[in-house]
Amino acid sequence: MHIMAVFLVASASQAIVALSYVFRSFRATGIGRLDEIGVVWLSENVAAVFGVEVWRVVPVWSHAFELSLLDDLLSFAATAVVFSGCLTCCYVIAATPLVVLLRRCASFNHIPRNELYVTVTLAVCLPEVLRATHAALSALVVPAFVKPGAVLTTLVICGVSMLALRWILRSERVVDVGLQVMVGGGMTAAALVVAGAMVVGYSGRESGARVSSLDRPPLPNLMLISIDSLRADHLHCYGYTRETSPVMDRIAEEGARFETVVAASSWTLPTHISMLTALPPEAHGVVRDGLRLPDEVLSLAQVLHDAGYTTSGFVSGPYLDATYGFMRGFEHYDDFSIRKGSTLHAHRWITGPALASRVTEYLTRWDEGGRERPFFVFLHLWDVHYDFIPPSPYDKMFDPDYQGGVTGKDFKDADHIHRDMAARDLEHLVALYDGEIRFVDSSIGKVTDALRALGVYEDTVLVLTADHGEEFFEHGRKGHRKALYEESIRVPLIVRYPPKVPAARVVRSLVRQIDLAPTLLSLAGLPIPVTFGGDPLRRYAGQDLTSVMTSGHEQPSEPIAAFSELHGDDVAIRYGRYKLIRYGEPGRIDQLFELTADPGESTNLIDERSDVVRTMDTMLSERIGFWQRAKQDPAALNVVADQQQQLRALGYIE
Repeated sequence: MHIMAVFLVASASQAIVALSYVFRSFRATGIGRLDEIGVVWLSENVAAVFGVEVWRVVPVWSHAFELSLLDDLLSFAATAVVFSGCLTCCYVIAATPLVVLLRRCASFNHIPRNELYVTVTLAVCLPEVLRATHAALSALVVPAFVKPGAVLTTLVICGVSMLALRWILRSERVVDVGLQVMVGGGMTAAALVVAGAMVVGYSGRESGARVSSLDRPPLPNLMLISIDSLRADHLHCYGYTRETSPVMDRIAEEGARFETVVAASSWTLPTHISMLTALPPEAHGVVRDGLRLPDEVLSLAQVLHDAGYTTSGFVSGPYLDATYGFMRGFEHYDDFSIRKGSTLHAHRWITGPALASRVTEYLTRWDEGGRERPFFVFLHLWDVHYDFIPPSPYDKMFDPDYQGGVTGKDFKDADHIHRDMAARDLEHLVALYDGEIRFVDSSIGKVTDALRALGVYEDTVLVLTADHGEEFFEHGRKGHRKALYEESIRVPLIVRYPPKVPAARVVRSLVRQIDLAPTLLSLAGLPIPVTFGGDPLRRYAGQDLTSVMTSGHEQPSEPIAAFSELHGDDVAIRYGRYKLIRYGEPGRIDQLFELTADPGESTNLIDERSDVVRTMDTMLSERIGFWQRAKQDPAALNVVADQQQQLRALGYIE
């Protein structure tokens, strides 16, 4: 009776702790993860000491549950209770012999004879305390919900549990440790069986509607690869002198390359949301930190899932965290690597090879599962983003003779990296950036090799693009998220799909990042839903570029203007050969550039071409008026304080 009481009280205590986390997650971000519960997190780290990556063995371990969906909420709550209760039983078994040993030592004879109180306290409270301490010391990149309040909640729950245990355990006899281990082992095994059944159920679980393969024509596989901070003019296939991109060059030769592609903004969060919704930032509203995708906005992954695709995302940058709404429509969203680093190492992560490996594993499982549905894979590669510290041999590939002391570490904050730095040092810095591009290119090669090995490379729509570029003092700044010049917002776009896209096609007409999602749907042979992109007439939302690639026409059905914005204050409009930048801050000068003659944007024509300025201002006013009428309110991210503090520590926020 005593033994059963100890395990039941410990498991019940931890179950209540887990449910309290579920409640906090539901209120704060709407995203739930098992490995942010203290006992699960501790188990993961203990396993890592022995070289075991638990998420590989149990994929649900690192899965992000979208708690706004009832099935996800119930699944997460049940899984959290079972996993945490099971692991707590294991810790009770592990802690009991230690507590007995300590009590029997002379120096610890003051511990109460009924050491089971101490056992339960350690098993329930210690994991949360360790998790909180780790978070405080390492300043985790994403919200971990291990605040003092979480620890206090755990202590209160444990205190109540101790009173219950004291009421149950009336006698003072010492429980036989061996018997306790045997009974506890049996209970743990039973819990593992239940957990295993839930994992199997999770792996086969699908959200949303599914279209039977008998009810639809064959659909091609889709893969969208976004490379963080990649400038178009630093790819060899875009005319760059260095051979930074042999894999991407080959893909461009086998498909279509778009010469002039304008990003929606110059930083990661709004551009990726625009990429996956066909909405500009003014429409989806996510223009600053602390905002997430509104619930009513339809995503590309949702459209594809409802059409019969199995949808998976693999990402590696802080702004691609599921809490921003990116996992919507994805059956599997792997933002695991984002949450495993600390502030100190965030910009020094090397994630490309690991992500390529995960995508390969996913494709292998898809193949072994019978290829029942076509796949849509969204892959975000982070390594081009600063710091610029590519591994060997890429660190010396483009500047082997450099003897100076400048490195790519601490690019954003290093005092020696400034606009007046020596030209030779800046040249080396750019060479390191190019080395990162070549390194990421090799990771793309591993993914395309996996497609070839499965025999689906020719039947997969493959799209390569970027979220924004990078500045190297062309206009006095470094990095990104500071301006709307071409080095920040001109990105590559390469599309390969032999059944529909001619090889070696170069599209020179102006296109936009928001055109990508409608084009993917069209290449898949799917209609564009009326509600997708927020503009049924497609006047301001993304357009289908398929005809531009296949017919040889240089322009879409109608000439378009490309708009970019920054933080809801600054806006740029490009139409024809002109580009107008309007700054929202008072006291700053508006700029007009004629990009054909002045691609470096060095000569301001704002006072010389007032006719062009009036025309573009009219277009800008019409666009703003349209989206103000159709705009959907952005959903506030309730953990804004945590998220902003962590991103500020990473250097994203001033």
